Amino acid sequence: MDHEHITLLSLPPSPFAMSVKMALAEKGIKYEVFEEEAATFPVVKTDLLLRSNPVHKQVPVLIHRGLPVAESLVILEYIEQTWPASDELDLRKALLPQSPYERSVAQFWADFCNKKFWETSLLIMKKLDGEQIQAWNDTAQLYITLDREMRKLPYGKPFFFGEHLTIPDLVLAPLVSWMSDT
Repeated sequence: MDHEHITLLSLPPSPFAMSVKMALAEKGIKYEVFEEEAATFPVVKTDLLLRSNPVHKQVPVLIHRGLPVAESLVILEYIEQTWPASDELDLRKALLPQSPYERSVAQFWADFCNKKFWETSLLIMKKLDGEQIQAWNDTAQLYITLDREMRKLPYGKPFFFGEHLTIPDLVLAPLVSWMSDT
């Protein structure tokens, strides 16, 4: 496993960067973090970030061997493809299930959590009074939907697919943590 030359462009409060940090830690991959300056608003973006992610101009960006990979879900899948589980013992560190169907279920829930929880979080931050209450209610409905559907999966707890972290867990945990601070 070649872990050299890995840099993560991050921003301290970013739940998306946190999911990538968690994935790298879970895989035991050493990396360096380059934090964008969060003290100003709007955030002053570095030349490195603008060169590495010229389309969205946002973190996270994983730079591996000089090549940038942008967008958190894409990065998580890149990590899994670049450093896959190599044996039965290592399967506990697999970020996606082995079965194609289970992989598709994991990718669905990762996308759902990534989009829906972030959208409602933004609404909570931007709205006032009654609109903010509605955004909180919408978030509660997302949790109810997620809980109901997760109970249908045969894998058990504490994570989406049983006893170890997978990509949906890595997406959801930082978003829920971040939302609890809003």
